[in-house]
Amino acid sequence: MKYNLKNFFTFFTVIIVCFIIDISQFFLFSALFIPLLLCLYCTLLFYNVPITFLVITAFLQNLEAFCFYNNAFLPFIYLTPITITSYVIKKNLYRSFLYPLLLAIMGFILSVFIVERLILGIIKEMDYTYIQLCAIILVEICFSLTIKYWSMQDNHA
Repeated sequence: MKYNLKNFFTFFTVIIVCFIIDISQFFLFSALFIPLLLCLYCTLLFYNVPITFLVITAFLQNLEAFCFYNNAFLPFIYLTPITITSYVIKKNLYRSFLYPLLLAIMGFILSVFIVERLILGIIKEMDYTYIQLCAIILVEICFSLTIKYWSMQDNHA
């Protein structure tokens, strides 16, 4: 798969900006309102991007968890099922706009209920969780449409 240097720097810049926004959300407001790296990871799983972008995004999520909770391996609890599910879906089902959205929701639910509530003991109000879920849906739709638009531009060249 051939990617030109412009696309590589664009994707890399988007990944770094999402990481900086996630870190700044936590350090400025002491809460992560919208997990942008999770949304970006779920979107990148369903498009033809190099595996390095997925690895970089997963690594930055681990680094983010280390900054937040002092444990770098917590994201593997929800990244592993998301990644396995996405590869099974890509192999056995037709493409759909809903798959990245469903995986982002699944990752968020695993993150909130397993990582934060069961492992860390952090309990948030359900209204806050619903608002976060709506924001994740909007961000995931924006990421999916943006990457779909970029891939359509590459086909015209």
